[in-house]
Amino acid sequence: YKLNDNNVLKIYSQFYEDDRHFSLINPTDSKSKYQNLNTRNLADLTTFLGSFTSNIKVGFLSEKYKYFGNISKDNFTYGHVETLLAKYNLNYKFNADIQTDFVADFTQNKGNGSDIKEDKRTISGFAIQYKHRINSLLSYDWSIRKEITNNYKSPILFSVGANFKPTDFYTLKVNVSQNFRIPTFNDLYWQGAGNVDLKPEKSIQAEIGNVFRVNNFTFSATFFHSKINDMISWVPQKGGIFMPLNTNRVSILGGELELNYQKKIYKHFFDFNTNYSYTKSENEKTNKQLIFVPYHKATASLAYNYNRLNVFYQYLWNGEVFTQTDNNPKKVIANYMVSNVGFSLDCDAQKKYSIGFKILNLWNENYESVENRPLPGRNYTLNLTLNF
Repeated sequence: YKLNDNNVLKIYSQFYEDDRHFSLINPTDSKSKYQNLNTRNLADLTTFLGSFTSNIKVGFLSEKYKYFGNISKDNFTYGHVETLLAKYNLNYKFNADIQTDFVADFTQNKGNGSDIKEDKRTISGFAIQYKHRINSLLSYDWSIRKEITNNYKSPILFSVGANFKPTDFYTLKVNVSQNFRIPTFNDLYWQGAGNVDLKPEKSIQAEIGNVFRVNNFTFSATFFHSKINDMISWVPQKGGIFMPLNTNRVSILGGELELNYQKKIYKHFFDFNTNYSYTKSENEKTNKQLIFVPYHKATASLAYNYNRLNVFYQYLWNGEVFTQTDNNPKKVIANYMVSNVGFSLDCDAQKKYSIGFKILNLWNENYESVENRPLPGRNYTLNLTLNF
């Protein structure tokens, strides 16, 4: 909603409820299910004042769940987390080539449930970002950030990057950053599996990207390397129960290739994208690949647009993964292929109303991404979107 020439207000609200039945590992297992009730609300106000642009966001999230270990009984465990979010961003443009941002944010989580008497976590963060376009060939940016929380000590985080474009055909991108992630409420308190002794995850990573553009084609080759201390990952325990644990040191090395082609013929627009990635993610102590992390992964998508009609096809190929930390070749989940197809149609010229339909797992593939947890066969989604 445009309040006036200088102020724009946006409001978002989302409601989600589901009732999921879990697949059985053994035919004799009790049937179980999981109920979710989630709401998300956000208000966003942007103000334009000359060279300054001010943006403030305030949000409230509510997440509730019930877990029934046996659906034939009324007994259940539960959890409820309420999250208050606030973020302020002040942007100042010195000129067309230089700009800076000051960012302050606040997050408060309050949870209770079967395994949580009541816990509250508050995180405040402050950041400064700077971008400078030196000339048509070279630009760079940097940022620093500090978080303050009552639960964990956070280091000063940073990111430094640069773009070099010697020709219209080629662009070189480099970036180095330090990151930090604290355990989520699910990591700490999930019924029967949470781990309150988890340490926060720290990492430093570097990335080099090469982008080539020819006519309607864009090809990119990206190489990355990161070192992670106390990586948080969910690992299977006895009885098939997963539990989050810290892996002391992890090294991730890999590359990604991506090809994009776009073409517009009168009112017909075509967009094709394909991606391949190779990821070597090893525990430095054992030199073994992390479980459930594929070496190889490929995706592709084709989209078509004509006036109010959008049609798409998606493809995923996921390489085999190890299910045990010793990388036993007999204990793997085989590679699988999954495809989705669908369309959406805007019902009016202003795009206030749209309907959509999707067929997920189009070829009815029988597959798993986690051991003994088969994923749905062919399934269908129908949606209606209203924009006010």
